[in-house]
Amino acid sequence: MNYVFIIEQYTPRAYAIIKAAKPKARIICLFEENEIYKVNKLSFSKRLHEKLPEHFNVKISGKKTKKVDFSVNLKNDTTIFACGINVIRAVNNNWDAKLNTFRRSGNSIYNVSNPLQKTDFLSDLETTNIELFPKNLNEFAGQEDFIVLDIETTGFYPWQSNSKIISISLSDGTKDIYVGSFKDLNNINHKFKDKKLIGHNLKFDLMWLKYFGIDLTSHVLYDTMVAEHLINENLDKGLDDLVFRYTNLRNYWKNINYNNLEKDLDSTYLYNACDIYATRAVWQEQKKLKFSRELFSFEMNKLKALLDVQLNGMLVNRGLLAVKTAEARRIAKKAFEHIKLEMPDLNINSGPQLRTYFYETKGYPVSFKTDKGNPAVNADAIDKISKDYPDDIVAREIGILRSNMKLVKTYYTNIFNNLDSKGFLHGNFNQASVVTGRLSSSGGVNFQNIPARDASAVESLFESRFPGGSICKFDYSQMELRLLADLSKDKAMLKAFNSGEDFHTATAKALGIDRQAAKTTNFRIVYGGGSEAEKENWFKAYPEAKAWVDKTIGEWRRRGISESPLGRTRHIQYSNKDSWNEQRHKERQSFNSIIQGMASDLTLIGLVLLHKCKDLNYVLINTIHDSILADIPELSGSEDSRIHYIKDVLENDVPKAVEKWFGYKLTVPLKVDCSFGKSWGSCK
Repeated sequence: MNYVFIIEQYTPRAYAIIKAAKPKARIICLFEENEIYKVNKLSFSKRLHEKLPEHFNVKISGKKTKKVDFSVNLKNDTTIFACGINVIRAVNNNWDAKLNTFRRSGNSIYNVSNPLQKTDFLSDLETTNIELFPKNLNEFAGQEDFIVLDIETTGFYPWQSNSKIISISLSDGTKDIYVGSFKDLNNINHKFKDKKLIGHNLKFDLMWLKYFGIDLTSHVLYDTMVAEHLINENLDKGLDDLVFRYTNLRNYWKNINYNNLEKDLDSTYLYNACDIYATRAVWQEQKKLKFSRELFSFEMNKLKALLDVQLNGMLVNRGLLAVKTAEARRIAKKAFEHIKLEMPDLNINSGPQLRTYFYETKGYPVSFKTDKGNPAVNADAIDKISKDYPDDIVAREIGILRSNMKLVKTYYTNIFNNLDSKGFLHGNFNQASVVTGRLSSSGGVNFQNIPARDASAVESLFESRFPGGSICKFDYSQMELRLLADLSKDKAMLKAFNSGEDFHTATAKALGIDRQAAKTTNFRIVYGGGSEAEKENWFKAYPEAKAWVDKTIGEWRRRGISESPLGRTRHIQYSNKDSWNEQRHKERQSFNSIIQGMASDLTLIGLVLLHKCKDLNYVLINTIHDSILADIPELSGSEDSRIHYIKDVLENDVPKAVEKWFGYKLTVPLKVDCSFGKSWGSCK
C-alpha cells in the first residue's frame, strides 16, 4: 500500500499525522512562510505558525506559485489523506477525471481534518490502538500518588430528573484500568486519601459526585482541559483533540449511543475505560510542556470555587416568572396586532421587506449596516428609527414585539426549563472557552452576556433563598482603568486612583469635557476604541499609558504572544499581509486581552478567597465579569459585618494574594461597590 498525505496547514494535528506517517508515506506539505500555493487551479494563502522541522521531506515544485503534481501517485494500491479544507476541495472538485480513474484502480481518498470522521486510516502505519480489558472497580488498589478519574452519566446536570451516574473509571498509573458503578466507588472511597486527582473537564465529574454525596474537592487537582487552555487558548480542547495532538492513539473512542448507555453497560464501561486511558496518556505528555504552574494552581482552586457556586444555584421566583412570561406574551401579541392594522401585508420576519419599508417606502436614513453592507433592521436600527421618528407605529411596535419575545424565548422559557425541583437555576461556568481568560456560562441563561436592555426584567426573577435574606452584589469599580494605570505606571492615572479622586472627573478636567463624555472616552480607550483625535487627546493626558500600549503592541508583533503579569498568555498571529482593519483589531486585542484577563483573574482570586472562608454566614451564588453575588440571610444593612468582611477580602486580601501567589505587587488600590436587595434586580 502506498500512502500520500497532503497537508495544507502546519497545525498540531498535522504534526501528529506527519509524525505517525513517517517514514512509510510520502508527505506533501502545502505551506511555507508568506507564500501563496496552488492546488489544481485552487489558490490559497497560509502563513506558517511554526517552522516545519528540517528532517521532513517536502516535495513541492515551482518557485513563487507552488504546484503539486498528483499524477506521480496515480497508481494502484495508493491511499491519499487530505488534511485541510482547500486540499479536500481541490482533490474532490478539480480532479474529476483523474479521480474517477484513481478510484476505479482500487485506491481511496480520506478527509482527515475532522477526527470524528477517522476510521482506521492509519492502522497499517506506526500507530497504537487501545486494547483494554478493564477490571472491576472493587479491585482498585490505589498504589500511586495520583488517580485518573472519569465518569459516564445520563445527562449534563445532576439536578435534572432521573439523572444517574452510570459508570466510573479509575487508573493510578499502572497498566490496569478499573470500571464500576457509583455504589462500587463508595466502597473504595477511603483509598483516595491524599492523592492527586487527574481528569478531563474534571469539574463536571466532581460536580456529579458531590451532588450525590462524594466530595473529592479537597484533593489537589489536574484538569487536562484547563491546562490546555493555558498552553494555547486558541486550540480545540476536547479530549479527542488532545489525544490527536499529544499521542499516537487512533480511534480510541467507540461509536457510543448516548441514549443507550444504561442498557449496554459493557460498551459503556469500555468507553469509560478508553477515556481514562486517553486522559492518562495526554496528562503524561502535557505535564512536560511549559506553562504557568502558578496560574494553573489558581485555576484549580478556581475550579473548586466555581463548582460550589454552580451547586449553590440561584433561587427563582416561579410565580413571578409565570406572571412575567404571560405579560410579555400579551404585550407582544398586542404589538403584532397594531402592526397588522398599520401594514397588513408586511412580514415582520422578512429582512428584505423591512428594509424596503423603512429605507425605500419611508425613506429613513441608514444608521446601521450588516456585515455584508446592507441596511440593518436589527434591534439597534429599529430602536433608532423609533426614537428619531416617534410617530412611526410600525417601528415602535416591532421594537416592543421583538424585545418581549426575546425575553420569553431567550430567558423566561430557558430559565423555566432548567430549574431544579426546588426552583433553583444552576449556572455552568466554563474556564476554558474565552480566549482572554474570562468565564462563559450556560445552563439556562448566559449570565456573562445579558444585554443591559434585558437585565432588569431577568435579574428581578432571582431572590434570596433565606426568609428575610438579601442578594448582595460586590462590584469592582473601574477595574480595567485601574489595571491600565498599574501596568503602565502612568503618573497622572496613579495619582488619581491613589488619592481616591474619581477618575472620570480627573479625565474631564484634563481634557476639558464633562464627566459623562470623559467616562465614555475612558472606556473606549481601555478597550482600544475611539477616534484618532480622541485617542491623541487622551494619551496626551496619560503619556505613560500610551508608551505601555505601544510597547505591548511591539512585543506582540515580535513574539505573536501577549502575556499578563500573572502568566496568562494570548496567542494572536501577526502577519504583515493583514489588512489595515485586521492589523488594528489585533493590536487592540494584544493589549486589551491582558487587561481583560487580569481583571477577571483578580475578581476570581477574590471568589477563591471568599470560598475558602467557611465560618461566615453567606452563600456565593454567581460571578459576572468584575462582580460577585452572595446570598446573605438576615442582612442588617450596609454596616453588616459580613458586607465589611467581603469588601475587605476583595479590596485588601486580593492584592496580598496576587503578590504571594504570583510575585506581582499591585500599585493601585482596588475599590469595591456593594449593593443589595431582596432580589438581584433590586440591588441598590
